Amino acid sequence: MIHRNNCVFCNNLITEVIYKQSDFPITFGGEKTIVPYESINLEWGSCKSCNIIQLLTLVEPIELYKNTHNSTCHSLTWIEHHNSLYNFINTQITTQSILEIGAEGGMLACKFKEHYKYSILNIFEEKNKIPDVTYIQYNCEDYDYAGVESIILSHVFEHLYNPRKFVESISKSKVQNIFISVPNLKNCLAKNMVSFIHNEHTYYFEESHIIKLFELYNYRLNNKQYYKEHSIFFSFSYVEPSNTIDILTQYFINRESKISSIILDKPTYIMPGGHYGSVIYYYLKNKEYILGFLDNDKTKQGTYMYGTNLLTYNINHIKDLTDICVLLHAGPYTNEIIHQLKDINANIDIKIF
Repeated sequence: MIHRNNCVFCNNLITEVIYKQSDFPITFGGEKTIVPYESINLEWGSCKSCNIIQLLTLVEPIELYKNTHNSTCHSLTWIEHHNSLYNFINTQITTQSILEIGAEGGMLACKFKEHYKYSILNIFEEKNKIPDVTYIQYNCEDYDYAGVESIILSHVFEHLYNPRKFVESISKSKVQNIFISVPNLKNCLAKNMVSFIHNEHTYYFEESHIIKLFELYNYRLNNKQYYKEHSIFFSFSYVEPSNTIDILTQYFINRESKISSIILDKPTYIMPGGHYGSVIYYYLKNKEYILGFLDNDKTKQGTYMYGTNLLTYNINHIKDLTDICVLLHAGPYTNEIIHQLKDINANIDIKIF
């Protein structure tokens, strides 16, 4: 038995058991003869952080899936499901190769293998192999996805014991496209279905949980589609993360260097006041040339800029002044203010940075 201690989505410690099922059979697999069955005490826990209900006592996957017990892929519902999922994927995929995990029945493989390099990853060896498809026997939760371009999981994601670890793994390998189809568990709950979370579907989730988990590891949601009330399709693409810490650190350094290098040689006003003016004044080396601040905001006019002994003036204050400079940086408003300054006094020297 495997014991789950941390939440599958937020990774916080789970401390509360909300429901128990004693002496429950470890698998749904069929046997050719009556045999003594192995059982497990199922304990369902609740994550206090993200409110996910999940199974805490897990059966070893090799035991859980040793006998095929869900060969329904050729039913009408599943045929329609795979046709819809194929169309959903085929209009969005951006790579030439695909790895499908699970691939029960091989229905998607038969459709895609004509146009893509197709591989199937499964925990057990496939007995009925499809021509022109590469088969890999491995536990998908421990697999190294280096070099994999696109992944499909059709009603497999909900079987993962550690979906967070799985998404983190594919993100580290920068897998470009991820397509998943999952059961609509919210609809199952609303309809009071007798079994939709169990030994194999070991946690409850809704759409927001899936999207948030993938976003956490640099995957952007491209599209989402419902297949009846049965399934939800998701398409995600990997987005290269930006190193915000390094970018902002360099921003601060560049800002200081740029402003402190400004050389003033005549009486100068800073425009505008407020946060722009305050930062400019802070970094200037020769502050003795600064006469005050200019601003169109009437609430600032006639007040002292905090941290200085300088007043903020209406822009018309410079109308008749000569041999002065206006030090200007107003972000998206810079061009607007340049025209305004020139209309008031065409002779002023405007320094823009």
